[in-house]
Parts: sequence; structure tokens; C-alpha cells
Amino acid sequence: METEFEKAQVPIIEKLEWLYKANPDKDSEDAIKKSDYRFIGIYGYSLYVPGIEMKCLDYEKDINPIEGTSDVILGYEHSKLIAIAKVYAEHYNLKMKIYLEENNGFKCNS
Repeated sequence: METEFEKAQVPIIEKLEWLYKANPDKDSEDAIKKSDYRFIGIYGYSLYVPGIEMKCLDYEKDINPIEGTSDVILGYEHSKLIAIAKVYAEHYNLKMKIYLEENNGFKCNS
């Protein structure tokens, strides 16, 4: 029998399960082809973008946050998926930053 806590975790975990099969190289290339140059954000105490200084970004238009990430951990599975999300975002953001520096003149000392 599932506890209320376990039931509460299900929708959050489902939002993040795509990360198990995610490919930041392919995903960043696909985004670039669609002219979507946003960096990936992670929710924690506040929204942050792994590998990019927040002072370089416009919160409204430059960040695509991963829904389901949080600094409130709902158990082992949630913690594991947040760790994957951080690594995914770091790699994706590096690829996007390199592309933007080479093609759009993006400059940020991060």
C-alpha cells in the first residue's frame, strides 16, 4: 500500500523521467535548428543555470527550466533525477554557450 508521501512523488518523478534517455548533444543541436537558444535552468533555492552566470541572462527569455527540479527532495528517485538534470543541463549549456559564442557573439565570463 502506497503512503501519501509516495503518491505525492509520482507526478514529480514523471516530469523528470525523460532525463533517463536524454541526450544533451542531440537536444542542444535540435534546439539550435529551431532557433531556440535558451539555456537549461534548474530549480533549487532559486532558479540557476549550470555553467552560466545568471548576470549574463534575461530570466524571462534566456532560460528553459526543467520542471520537477527543486531543492526540496522527495526521496531517493527524485534526488537521483535532480542529479542527472544538473549534469544534463551543464553539458547542454556548455554546447549552447559555445555555439552562441561562435555564431551570435555571446560573451559571458563564466
